[in-house]
Amino acid sequence: FPPGNHLPDVSVDGLTKDKMRTPWRTTSKKSPKAVDPFIEQLKADGVPDSFFLTTSQIKLGEKLGSGAFGTIHASTVSGWETSAVVAKVIRPQKLKPAHATLLRNEVVIWHQMDHQNIVRFLNMSADPLEVRLVCERCTGGTLEDALERAISRREPRLTLNKVTGQMLQIARALEHVHGLGFMHRDLKPANVLIEGLTFKLSDFGLACVKPKVKSNLTAETGSYRWMAPEVMRHEPYDEKCDMYSFGLICWSMLTRSLPFPSLSPIDAAFAVADQAKRPRVPANCSADLTALIEHCWAPESEARPSSGEVVGPLTAMAHVAPNPNEVIGAASLFAPALKFACSPPGALRRAFGGLLSDTEILTISQPVVSLSAQR
Repeated sequence: FPPGNHLPDVSVDGLTKDKMRTPWRTTSKKSPKAVDPFIEQLKADGVPDSFFLTTSQIKLGEKLGSGAFGTIHASTVSGWETSAVVAKVIRPQKLKPAHATLLRNEVVIWHQMDHQNIVRFLNMSADPLEVRLVCERCTGGTLEDALERAISRREPRLTLNKVTGQMLQIARALEHVHGLGFMHRDLKPANVLIEGLTFKLSDFGLACVKPKVKSNLTAETGSYRWMAPEVMRHEPYDEKCDMYSFGLICWSMLTRSLPFPSLSPIDAAFAVADQAKRPRVPANCSADLTALIEHCWAPESEARPSSGEVVGPLTAMAHVAPNPNEVIGAASLFAPALKFACSPPGALRRAFGGLLSDTEILTISQPVVSLSAQR
């Protein structure tokens, strides 16, 4: 279906009562026709015929992980030259009706994503015993893994332009998701995968259509430690809940720490929602990066920037020439970004030597100062 439209016959949250049913027939488990209702629903929602494979075409290899409803395997697909894929194997019989609806939403939403910073959903198969979702394999693990490795190995901190470049990749992924009319709702380091130097957003299991105005969507959706306060408080919310989570991720990338590490995930969520607690940004962090992070986790969602509005400032920070003697938080390293952010488009174009598109140049011409002014 066209980007931005609502899922057919499904609420903005994907959980209307008339769809709270398991879409698989159980009367003839050996018959391929048994899965027809699920496949036909997906096709009606715009998933093309070419997207579906037979189960036998997807060869499962090494088991890479498991969850409540299935497993993840290194995989190959018959007739494909590339072997860098994984298959998420889901057992339909383990799914409650609400989970089956979320699976349908995940397929319908994820298959529309086409961005270098989003894990590519390639194909799928479905039969009464299992559903296999095939996506690209990211060999660098998750951002959560990378942060833990950096701490345990005492790796040197990244320069400001490198870490903001990584933040920028996540922001661009969010901009794509929101631009298509969706919201992710489970943004956290464990759902950001790494392939080489590229960061990729993954796991659209809780994604839904972005409402035109804040709506009463399912409360307490996502992961407690990274959850926006309005979601925890059962209040109406919109895609700005993703921006709160993005702010926390940026803070974790900056500090290599877990937000509120002494608290359990649910206690951390209550501290944020009921006491307006936020992690402390390091004192030596540049004023403008501090402002960006604090605006992302503002108590009122209306005060948070959109995903598109953070791309410009982060682009400016990421393209500042690095100083090998300075690390994250060094104010002098960020000073050139302030200069460029106040420069006219022509000066930016000359300074960056073709590294930026005209759209990015026009965006950078006016962002950082406005964020700082609102602190």
